Amino acid sequence: MIRMYLCWSRFFITDVATFLVYFQDAHNCTLDYDTDTSFFAVYDGHGGHEVAAYSAQHLPEYLKNCEAYKKGDYTQALKDAFLEFDATLTTPEVLAILKQIAKNKDGGQNSGSGNNVVAKQEH
Repeated sequence: MIRMYLCWSRFFITDVATFLVYFQDAHNCTLDYDTDTSFFAVYDGHGGHEVAAYSAQHLPEYLKNCEAYKKGDYTQALKDAFLEFDATLTTPEVLAILKQIAKNKDGGQNSGSGNNVVAKQEH
Protein backbone atom coordinates (compact mmCIF):
# COMPACT_ATOMS: atom_id res chain seq x y z
CA MET A 1 0.00 0.00 0.00
CA ILE A 2 1.29 3.48 -0.83
CA ARG A 3 0.26 6.34 1.41
CA MET A 4 0.66 10.02 0.63
CA TYR A 5 0.58 12.81 3.18
CA LEU A 6 -0.08 16.37 2.13
CA CYS A 7 2.10 18.68 4.21
CA TRP A 8 1.30 21.88 2.36
CA SER A 9 0.05 22.85 -1.07
CA ARG A 10 3.35 22.14 -2.86
CA PHE A 11 5.01 19.62 -0.52
CA PHE A 12 4.18 16.00 0.12
CA ILE A 13 5.73 12.82 1.47
CA THR A 14 4.96 9.23 0.65
CA ASP A 15 5.74 5.89 2.20
CA VAL A 16 5.25 2.33 1.13
CA ALA A 17 3.84 -0.16 3.61
CA THR A 18 5.16 -3.68 3.08
CA PHE A 19 4.28 -6.99 4.69
CA LEU A 20 5.55 -5.78 8.09
CA VAL A 21 3.07 -5.81 10.96
CA TYR A 22 3.99 -2.22 11.81
CA PHE A 23 5.79 0.47 9.88
CA GLN A 24 9.36 0.88 11.18
CA ASP A 25 10.38 4.11 9.45
CA ALA A 26 9.88 7.62 10.79
CA HIS A 27 9.96 11.02 9.17
CA ASN A 28 9.93 14.77 9.72
CA CYS A 29 8.18 17.23 7.43
CA THR A 30 8.53 20.63 9.07
CA LEU A 31 7.84 23.56 6.77
CA ASP A 32 8.46 26.21 9.43
CA TYR A 33 11.62 24.68 10.92
CA ASP A 34 13.37 28.04 11.11
CA THR A 35 13.21 31.42 9.37
CA ASP A 36 12.96 30.62 5.62
CA THR A 37 14.04 27.03 6.33
CA SER A 38 12.17 23.73 6.14
CA PHE A 39 13.30 20.35 7.48
CA PHE A 40 12.53 17.04 5.77
CA ALA A 41 13.91 13.70 6.98
CA VAL A 42 13.24 10.00 6.52
CA TYR A 43 14.68 7.60 9.09
CA ASP A 44 15.08 4.02 7.88
CA GLY A 45 13.72 1.66 10.51
CA HIS A 46 15.33 -1.56 9.36
CA GLY A 47 17.43 -1.64 12.52
CA GLY A 48 14.33 -1.36 14.71
CA HIS A 49 11.69 1.27 15.16
CA GLU A 50 13.07 2.83 18.34
CA VAL A 51 16.09 4.65 16.84
CA ALA A 52 14.02 6.09 13.99
CA ALA A 53 11.32 7.27 16.40
CA TYR A 54 13.87 8.81 18.74
CA SER A 55 15.71 10.47 15.85
CA ALA A 56 12.52 11.95 14.44
CA GLN A 57 11.68 13.37 17.85
CA HIS A 58 15.13 14.75 18.74
CA LEU A 59 17.41 15.23 15.70
CA PRO A 60 15.67 18.35 14.33
CA GLU A 61 16.28 20.33 17.53
CA TYR A 62 19.77 18.84 17.89
CA LEU A 63 20.63 20.12 14.41
CA LYS A 64 19.25 23.56 15.15
CA ASN A 65 21.54 23.82 18.19
CA CYS A 66 24.73 23.01 16.23
CA GLU A 67 27.16 25.91 15.92
CA ALA A 68 27.52 25.40 12.17
CA TYR A 69 23.73 25.65 11.75
CA LYS A 70 23.64 28.88 13.74
CA LYS A 71 26.32 30.25 11.38
CA GLY A 72 24.31 29.25 8.30
CA ASP A 73 26.70 26.48 7.21
CA TYR A 74 23.99 23.85 6.68
CA THR A 75 26.21 21.26 5.00
CA GLN A 76 28.64 21.24 7.92
CA ALA A 77 25.76 21.38 10.39
CA LEU A 78 24.29 18.18 8.94
CA LYS A 79 27.66 16.43 9.13
CA ASP A 80 28.28 17.58 12.70
CA ALA A 81 24.76 16.79 13.85
CA PHE A 82 24.79 13.28 12.36
CA LEU A 83 28.10 12.35 13.94
CA GLU A 84 27.41 13.94 17.31
CA PHE A 85 23.80 12.72 17.51
CA ASP A 86 24.88 9.21 16.57
CA ALA A 87 27.34 9.20 19.47
CA THR A 88 24.53 10.06 21.91
CA LEU A 89 22.59 6.93 20.91
CA THR A 90 24.84 4.72 23.06
CA THR A 91 24.70 6.82 26.23
CA PRO A 92 22.89 5.24 29.20
CA GLU A 93 20.25 8.00 29.20
CA VAL A 94 19.34 7.54 25.55
CA LEU A 95 19.50 3.75 25.74
CA ALA A 96 16.90 3.87 28.51
CA ILE A 97 14.64 5.99 26.29
CA LEU A 98 15.17 3.66 23.32
CA LYS A 99 14.17 0.67 25.46
CA GLN A 100 10.94 2.44 26.41
CA ILE A 101 10.19 3.27 22.77
CA ALA A 102 10.93 -0.34 21.76
CA LYS A 103 8.21 -1.53 24.15
CA ASN A 104 5.63 0.62 22.32
CA LYS A 105 6.10 -0.44 18.70
CA ASP A 106 3.06 1.30 17.26
CA GLY A 107 3.09 4.50 19.30
CA GLY A 108 4.50 7.63 17.70
CA GLN A 109 6.90 7.62 14.79
CA ASN A 110 9.18 4.65 14.17
CA SER A 111 12.99 3.78 13.75
CA GLY A 112 16.45 3.69 12.02
CA SER A 113 19.00 5.82 10.22
CA GLY A 114 17.94 8.55 7.86
CA ASN A 115 18.33 10.77 4.84
CA ASN A 116 17.73 14.42 5.64
CA VAL A 117 17.34 17.58 3.65
CA VAL A 118 17.42 21.10 5.02
CA ALA A 119 15.85 23.42 2.46
CA LYS A 120 16.53 27.15 2.53
CA GLN A 121 13.84 29.19 0.81
CA GLU A 122 15.28 31.85 -1.49
CA HIS A 123 13.35 35.09 -1.96
